[in-house]
Amino acid sequence: MGNSNHFAFTGQQRRVFIGLLVVGVLAAVAGLLINQEISMQRVWANFLVNTIFFLGISLLGLFFVATHTMAYGGWHILVRRIPEALSTFIPVGVGLLGIVVAGTLFGGHHLYHWTDTFITQDTVTVGELRAYEEDLMHHHGAGHGEDHGDDHDGEHGEHHEEDDAHAALSHGAQGNGRTLLASLSQDDDQLHGGDGHDGSAHGADSATDDGHADDHAASGESHSQSDGDGHGSQAHGAAHGQAHDDHNHSALDEEGVQWGGEHGMDVGHDAEHLAHGMEGDYVWYSGKVSDQAEAHHGQEYYAAQFAGQAEDTRIENPHFDTLIAHKKGFLNKGFFGIRFLVYALIWIGCFYAIRRASVREDKEGGLKWYNNSRKWSAAFMVLFGITSSTMAWDFLMSIDSHWFSTMYGWYNAASLWVACVAVTTLLLIYLKNQGYMPQANENHLHDLGKYLFGFSVFWTYLWFSQYMLIWYANLPEETMYFHARNGDPVYRTLFFVNLGMNFFVPLLVLITRNAKRKVALMTGMAASLVVTHWLDIFLEGMPGTVGDAWSIGLLEIGMLLAFAGLFLLVVFRGLAQASLVPQKHPFYLESVTHHT
Repeated sequence: MGNSNHFAFTGQQRRVFIGLLVVGVLAAVAGLLINQEISMQRVWANFLVNTIFFLGISLLGLFFVATHTMAYGGWHILVRRIPEALSTFIPVGVGLLGIVVAGTLFGGHHLYHWTDTFITQDTVTVGELRAYEEDLMHHHGAGHGEDHGDDHDGEHGEHHEEDDAHAALSHGAQGNGRTLLASLSQDDDQLHGGDGHDGSAHGADSATDDGHADDHAASGESHSQSDGDGHGSQAHGAAHGQAHDDHNHSALDEEGVQWGGEHGMDVGHDAEHLAHGMEGDYVWYSGKVSDQAEAHHGQEYYAAQFAGQAEDTRIENPHFDTLIAHKKGFLNKGFFGIRFLVYALIWIGCFYAIRRASVREDKEGGLKWYNNSRKWSAAFMVLFGITSSTMAWDFLMSIDSHWFSTMYGWYNAASLWVACVAVTTLLLIYLKNQGYMPQANENHLHDLGKYLFGFSVFWTYLWFSQYMLIWYANLPEETMYFHARNGDPVYRTLFFVNLGMNFFVPLLVLITRNAKRKVALMTGMAASLVVTHWLDIFLEGMPGTVGDAWSIGLLEIGMLLAFAGLFLLVVFRGLAQASLVPQKHPFYLESVTHHT
């Protein structure tokens, strides 16, 4: 190291990061080859989670620079170039996010249930319904040896070959391809002592009188099966199906029958679910909703009920999803693509402007570029305050398209902010150990430690506020999100690990002043928070995309390593492109003499 103020990105470091990228890709491919039941839905879901995580860290790095510039935060000048270097990943991250957007627009994946436009049409022709369900059955037969659900005597766990599917649609045969409505009717018979009606009659009545027969259940199928890979798709359908099942419980209120009729639900069946759920006080904690959803969703076909009608006869769509139809003004492919282009323009434009002003200031001195930096920082703070929330709505919250939370954008940003500060802390410690940045000391480390401590508490405040209000109200249309993560045993362990490691551990470890000034302790705490906030984003994205068809195996570890290798390759290159300490910044001396 010849100059402590200029970072040398060595060939060895470059080879390490490229090696990490290659090892990650090979591990992910090995995971797919070893476990051939892994679906492309799960691959896309992992790609989305890692893209949001690393792009989010880079965006918050730029936000770190902008907020301290506007707040006259002189202390940060000695560490400023680290979050600046993090922000150099923004163009790359936007490019990766563009791959997700392209897959959404052109049918490369089905991470988002709302992309199935068929379920937003209230009326269709018999021919359109038949073609739609043939496509669903084709994908189901091609992708499954058998279904996972077997809760009702295995009736919904049998394999559907494509020929059986066509026979069921053409001749009304139910056999293996029996409709959900028939099984619901049998449950009604048992529940009401045999006074129920047969499934076919119920389906036909709902389709003609109410118009939306079992639309919530069917929408889980319509989205999941269109993926083309059965295992991940079926799990995705189950995940959305659980959301629809949760919605169905709210039919049992004062106007329950009317509400249920409008949505094509079997109210008697929902009564049975509610009765079971009450055994655990809260329906969404009973663990039964998820099981029932997995058993029922994935086999709802209605075309056989219209076998005698002409192809061009218009009927009310039995797959119609009222809630998603109401949101289609916002959740549609065209507007989704436009919003992404707006994000890209704002984020990349502000990054280049702020970075350029910082580098030019270091070369020319004076206040011209400092004032320019303040102008762009103010603009970015306002624009990012908006787009950070809308980005979270678009790419994560809309996965669970029947659910929303007004706190979600802030919650997501808080998680990524803690991860950003943790990565900044690790890079500062690394650079100090390599002999760089001698002016930075334990006071600067202390301030970063205060951020880790304070915003871990803030993250928990948002986590608890969102969770507590939903838990207390216990409205099924809200609780379905947490049921998928806490009520379902598959994710429950990760749910509590996430809370414990992101709140209790930093609270207890970093609560004292001395703890924030100890290099070894801060290294361990920062590294832990990077991993556990990745887990937080993982829990935001995976339940709604793949349901219980997940694990943290070679695929997940490999993709995380690949993204980390690419991220570090770009960030270290950014560190080498400018001096590590902007010595001509007007607040440089204030930062050197900073003491806490």
